[in-house]
Amino acid sequence: HSRILEMTFPKEKSGDYDGQRFVVNQDAESRILLRIRVYDQEGHLVENYAYENLVLDAALGNADFDPKNPAYRF
Repeated sequence: HSRILEMTFPKEKSGDYDGQRFVVNQDAESRILLRIRVYDQEGHLVENYAYENLVLDAALGNADFDPKNPAYRF
Protein backbone atom coordinates (compact mmCIF):
# COMPACT_ATOMS: atom_id res chain seq x y z
CA HIS A 1 0.00 0.00 0.00
CA SER A 2 1.41 3.38 -0.92
CA ARG A 3 1.03 6.98 0.11
CA ILE A 4 0.67 9.69 -2.54
CA LEU A 5 2.28 13.08 -1.99
CA GLU A 6 1.51 15.94 -4.34
CA MET A 7 3.35 19.25 -4.50
CA THR A 8 2.37 22.17 -6.71
CA PHE A 9 4.36 25.38 -7.06
CA PRO A 10 2.80 28.69 -8.09
CA LYS A 11 3.34 29.24 -11.83
CA GLU A 12 5.34 32.42 -11.24
CA LYS A 13 7.83 30.49 -9.03
CA SER A 14 7.92 27.17 -10.88
CA GLY A 15 10.65 28.35 -13.28
CA ASP A 16 13.22 27.55 -10.58
CA TYR A 17 12.21 23.86 -10.62
CA ASP A 18 12.06 21.02 -13.18
CA GLY A 19 8.27 21.28 -13.20
CA GLN A 20 5.28 22.87 -11.55
CA ARG A 21 3.51 19.80 -10.16
CA PHE A 22 5.16 16.75 -8.61
CA VAL A 23 3.34 13.52 -7.68
CA VAL A 24 5.26 11.03 -5.54
CA ASN A 25 4.20 7.50 -4.58
CA GLN A 26 5.84 6.30 -1.38
CA ASP A 27 5.60 2.83 0.15
CA ALA A 28 3.75 3.34 3.43
CA GLU A 29 5.77 0.74 5.36
CA SER A 30 9.33 1.17 4.09
CA ARG A 31 8.94 4.84 3.04
CA ILE A 32 10.84 4.11 -0.17
CA LEU A 33 9.90 6.37 -3.08
CA LEU A 34 8.33 4.10 -5.70
CA ARG A 35 7.34 6.56 -8.41
CA ILE A 36 7.85 10.25 -9.19
CA ARG A 37 5.93 12.11 -11.89
CA VAL A 38 6.73 15.69 -12.89
CA TYR A 39 4.32 17.92 -14.83
CA ASP A 40 5.13 21.21 -16.55
CA GLN A 41 3.14 24.46 -16.30
CA GLU A 42 0.69 23.27 -18.98
CA GLY A 43 0.00 20.02 -17.10
CA HIS A 44 1.99 17.78 -19.47
CA LEU A 45 3.88 14.85 -17.99
CA VAL A 46 7.58 15.60 -18.60
CA GLU A 47 9.29 13.09 -16.29
CA ASN A 48 8.19 9.71 -14.96
CA TYR A 49 10.50 7.58 -12.81
CA ALA A 50 9.39 4.34 -11.16
CA TYR A 51 10.65 1.09 -9.69
CA GLU A 52 9.09 -2.13 -10.95
CA ASN A 53 9.43 -5.54 -9.31
CA LEU A 54 11.50 -4.07 -6.50
CA VAL A 55 12.97 -6.72 -4.17
CA LEU A 56 14.26 -5.26 -0.92
CA ASP A 57 15.69 -8.43 0.59
CA ALA A 58 17.42 -9.80 -2.53
CA ALA A 59 20.23 -12.23 -1.81
CA LEU A 60 23.27 -10.71 -3.54
CA GLY A 61 26.72 -12.22 -3.82
CA ASN A 62 30.12 -11.01 -5.01
CA ALA A 63 29.30 -11.92 -8.63
CA ASP A 64 26.44 -9.39 -8.57
CA PHE A 65 28.97 -6.59 -8.10
CA ASP A 66 31.62 -7.93 -10.48
CA PRO A 67 31.77 -6.02 -13.82
CA LYS A 68 33.30 -9.19 -15.36
CA ASN A 69 30.15 -11.17 -14.60
CA PRO A 70 29.18 -12.76 -17.96
CA ALA A 71 25.48 -12.37 -17.15
CA TYR A 72 25.86 -8.60 -17.64
CA ARG A 73 27.01 -9.03 -21.27
CA PHE A 74 29.31 -5.98 -21.27
